[in-house]
Order: sequence, then structure tokens, then C-alpha cells
Amino acid sequence: MIQQIQPRDGYSQLAMDLLAKAKQSGATEADIIIADGETFSVQVRLGAVDRLTKAREKHLGLRVFVGKRSASTSTSDFSADSLNQLVAETCTLAKAVVEDQVSGLPAADQMAGERPNLDLYDPTRLNTEQQIELAKRVEAAAMSTDERVTNSEGGDFDSSSGRVVLGNSHGFLGEYQSSSFSMSVSPVATDPETGAMQRDSWYDVQRKFAKLDSPEAVGLEAARRTVRKLGAKKVSTQRVPVVFDAETAGSLMGNLCSAVSGYSLYKGASFLAGQLDKSLAPEHVTVYDDGRMVGGLGSRPFATPLVASARIHRLAPRISISRQGQRRHKILSRR
Repeated sequence: MIQQIQPRDGYSQLAMDLLAKAKQSGATEADIIIADGETFSVQVRLGAVDRLTKAREKHLGLRVFVGKRSASTSTSDFSADSLNQLVAETCTLAKAVVEDQVSGLPAADQMAGERPNLDLYDPTRLNTEQQIELAKRVEAAAMSTDERVTNSEGGDFDSSSGRVVLGNSHGFLGEYQSSSFSMSVSPVATDPETGAMQRDSWYDVQRKFAKLDSPEAVGLEAARRTVRKLGAKKVSTQRVPVVFDAETAGSLMGNLCSAVSGYSLYKGASFLAGQLDKSLAPEHVTVYDDGRMVGGLGSRPFATPLVASARIHRLAPRISISRQGQRRHKILSRR
């Protein structure tokens, strides 16, 4: 019998029990994710708290396969009756959908074996007053840097921590903890001669609180980026070399990763469909998908988003998406 459990107590055993029950209910394969965590967010505008949220949440997602048919469900109710019903309904749904010949879990020998410590978790706990003070400091720093900074859309501080347990019917069972701390501010600058206004922002985000930039450093950079936009002029259409800053370069990489998604290619919805081994960029450009960078914001010892219906099981710790300008791989989500 599955008993209701307290957060952070017995999640691994619960995962194994539910996987066994899914097999008993007719599933040929199944996987499960259990997430538990807490979040805090505060926004300060012009020195006063404008928004404050604090939450603790838990989530369980179950995906079952009946042959080549699959279905996914999720719940935040961990009572025995709710979880028994969840397993039964998920198996019933899977039997009712159409088959997908590429549906299924990766083979057992492709499961993550090595579980490196990626240093993703910081046990530091800040109380509410401390986090409000950090948000006030980052906004104050931006507002006091330059007299042309006349307003603010707010200074923010956010923190989160949690645990993820992932298991499947091939015998894989793993868990990890992670945390993040971030602050940001969005000042508004006014041109004293024209009255024209510009806004910009800056931020920092880290796994470890001690590595976070000081509020004063973040506020100073936000003000600098905002003030420099005053008097900006539109550039006429022309063909010129372009140097992207780190923020824009990151968004370009995001578009590339979306384009090489196996699911997008499977649907024919990617502009890179049929472009394998063809030139995408100059030969000196190589892009790696490395999900095991120590302390990385996107790192995981085994990879999966917190959504049961869209899991990515990393088959290699580091793969080349493009090498010497050519597309070499696609990123697969095993559904």
C-alpha cells in the first residue's frame, strides 16, 4: 500500500512502488519523475516592496508505455488513493491512443551509469528580510549611479532550491538537488535635453549564493547599459560584420538547439531538416552540448526537464551539435 509521505522522505521508494504498480496494470515500460522544492521572489520598486511570493511545491509525473502507445499524467496529491488512481488512469489512457513506432524508453544499456557530483546545490538559506534588503540594494545602486537615471521598473531577488527523483522500469533510479540565486534591476534613464527615455536591465544568476555579484555591481552595470542608450540613432540597412554580446549570442544558441531538436526534425518543423553534415557556420565554429559542466546552470547528472511528457535522456555527457561549421547531430527527446 502506498502511504502519503512527507516532502523529501521516501521519494525513491515511492518511485519504485509506482513503477511496479504500472507494470502490474499492463504497462510494458514506464518512467516517473518526482520534484520537490521551494521558491522565493521579491520585487522592490522605488524602495518599497511591490511584490513578494514564497511557495513550496511538489509534483509527480508518470509516463507509461503499452507497446508503442504512451500516455503521461501528473499530480501534486501524494495520497495513496490519488496515486493509485493516477497509475490506473494513465495505463487506461495509454491503451486508448494511437501507436507511435518511435515511442519508447532508451535501451537499458543507454541509461546514465556514472553519477558525477556537479556541485549544483547550495544549502545557504536567506530569510525574508535579507532577500528584501538585497533587492533594495540593487535598485538603489542603479538609481544612484547617474543623475540621468530617473526611474525604475524594479529591483528583484529570487532564490530556489529543490530535489528531483527520476526512475524508470529499466531499473534506473537517480536523484539530485539543485539551487539558484539571482538578482536583477531595470532602471529608466531620461535625456535631460530631449526628455526621451530609455530602459535596460542587468542581472546575475548563480548556483551558489557566495558567487553572486554584489547588488552594487549589478546596479552599476544596469545603469551603464541604460544610460548608453540615450541619444541612440537608427542604423540604415547595410551589410556589415556584427559582433553579438553574450546575451544575444545565448539566444542564438537557443534557436540552434531548437532547430536541431529531434522532435522538431521528426515533425518536419525545423529549418535544419535535411541539413545533416551541411555547412551552418564558418569552420572555426564548434558548438557542444555539455550537460555536465560543474556548477552549470543547465547541468544535470542525468538530464530531464521537470515535465514528465518531455524527457531528454542524455546518451553522452558531451556531444558536438556542430563541428567546424557543419551540423553533426540532433538532440533527441525519447518519448
